[in-house]
Amino acid sequence: MRIAIVAVAGFIGAALLASVAGAVTPPKPMSRDIENFQPVAEGCGYGWHWVGGYRRSDGAWIPGHCQRNP
Repeated sequence: MRIAIVAVAGFIGAALLASVAGAVTPPKPMSRDIENFQPVAEGCGYGWHWVGGYRRSDGAWIPGHCQRNP
C-alpha cells in the first residue's frame, strides 16, 4: 500500500514538473549593434593590447599587462 501511494505521488509530481517546465520560456538574446561592438583581448579595452609576461635583459620578471597600441 505504501509503495502505491509513493508511486502515485511520484507520477503526480512528475506531471506537475513537466507542466511547469513547459511554461518557462527561454530568455530572448540581447540585441547587439555590430557597429558599436568593440572586441577586447585579455580584458584590455579598445586601443590596448595584451603583452604576456617576460624577463628583461637584467633578469627582472615583468608580469603580463595591457599596453596602448602604437
